[in-house]
Amino acid sequence: MACSSQAMGLPQAAATADMKTARPPGSGAAKPAEMSEEELGRRLTGRTWYLRRAWLNDSLEFSMHGEVQGHPTTGSFTLGLIRIDKVHWTRRRVELEGTRFALHFLGALPYEDPGKSAEEIRITPKKKVVRIVIAREPVVKPKKVGRKKNGVQTEPETMAKTPGEKKNDATEETTTSPEVAEKTLEQALGQIFAASVDAQMLASLPDYWQLYYEAQSSGHAPALDSDGGGASGAVDRAARLLKAIDPTSNEYAQANGIAGRALYRVVVEANGKPGRIAIMRPIGFGLDEKAIAAIETATFVPAMKAGQPVAETLDMAVMFRIYSHRTEAAGSKKIAPSGPILPGPFSTKAQ
Repeated sequence: MACSSQAMGLPQAAATADMKTARPPGSGAAKPAEMSEEELGRRLTGRTWYLRRAWLNDSLEFSMHGEVQGHPTTGSFTLGLIRIDKVHWTRRRVELEGTRFALHFLGALPYEDPGKSAEEIRITPKKKVVRIVIAREPVVKPKKVGRKKNGVQTEPETMAKTPGEKKNDATEETTTSPEVAEKTLEQALGQIFAASVDAQMLASLPDYWQLYYEAQSSGHAPALDSDGGGASGAVDRAARLLKAIDPTSNEYAQANGIAGRALYRVVVEANGKPGRIAIMRPIGFGLDEKAIAAIETATFVPAMKAGQPVAETLDMAVMFRIYSHRTEAAGSKKIAPSGPILPGPFSTKAQ
């Protein structure tokens, strides 16, 4: 199942009205309608949201302040899209059920039309769901000043609890104001979900993704600087990759038939090691991170100018393929090709 992607770049003044209404609670826009289970469902369901930290587990729990509980696995943000299908709440928790989607890029450069650059593909198997539980701040009845029982001031009584829920203890954070509890929930949701790759989420992404979205916003190819300053003008001999790289795929891409060529821009330093890397034509599905990791460990022959090694920027294409079976070695899964190995990535001087 695929659906068109929403606002892949940074928020702009030209954002659609639907994108504005699709904001997650807590995003700081206009004051929302009074919170209720029905209102929260209206605002969350039927839309696809980014998990801000790309938690990959199918069962996630968060505190009332949006802090993840336990140690869930995290991965590429391109695997962290959730469509909320159901919302249920009690006095102490919000329970969400949804479906995970992965972002698949369609081969566009970052400064081409972002509305046509990607699609969202369902990766949650049928009959499976992603469950997200968020604690709510309990609302207690305020103390009645001067009311005592047997000469002792009574503690505030909690509002009636739902069967099966634990009663709050002395250390639990509570409030006497429904408005405060609502604001706490709003802020928690804003810490968990994002409607797009906004500024807060962008700051948490690796440098190579930041360069991609900055290029998308500016409409210009990313400019990469060399640690050593680089060469001015043409070089006598271009830099080249010493040994082809062949990054692995992952189970999400294999199960959904995601293959193709992605393009990356890398500074080859004068010592033959890779410097800064930018994504030019991503593929998504968590594969770009694997390509970047392979490039970061690659060895190059540096460019030469006037008999001296110099830094140079190259564009590198990396091919991802579909394999028919997997083998396991040394305690980790390793993908084995079913046919002949195709040519590895090639490199060209960046234009």
